[in-house]
Amino acid sequence: MGMQTDVRQAHLGASGWFIPDARVRIKGISVRGTSSAGKMGLFATDTAPIAATYVQSGTTITVTSNAHGLSTGDIVGIAYVKGTGGSASCGNSAITVTDANTFTITCFNSFTITGDPACYYVTGDNSWLATFSTAATDIYNNYFLVPGQGMLSDKKPYGQFVNIDSAFIFYG
Repeated sequence: MGMQTDVRQAHLGASGWFIPDARVRIKGISVRGTSSAGKMGLFATDTAPIAATYVQSGTTITVTSNAHGLSTGDIVGIAYVKGTGGSASCGNSAITVTDANTFTITCFNSFTITGDPACYYVTGDNSWLATFSTAATDIYNNYFLVPGQGMLSDKKPYGQFVNIDSAFIFYG
């Protein structure tokens, strides 16, 4: 196999889609923080992530999202912001609807997280790709190389910023 030479770069200065194309392989990510600790959730999606809040008790994460319209068994890709006690484990998970405004996810890690921190989710299999964190006052470009053939985004790659100044993706 020859060396791949068709790698491109895209930049964001705020939450949004990196590129209008679907189905790309992300080869690397560079994230620049702010004076506060930050996170960027990377999603493969045609719709912007929905903002919600969550808490976790043991292995149960309870997400509050007004009039979410979801059904038990739906898959959500979800990224969590740090709350009191830490941050839930991001990923793609089946949900259990408890009412019109809340649903739960069973997590593989047991935590106690309070304070109603933010989370962002989209629906669909494999819609959450990765989450990248920066420490407070980390205002440098932090580069993450994706090994192998890269990370497949089968829909448009979307960066959801929380205290992130800017981000780049390198894709092919």
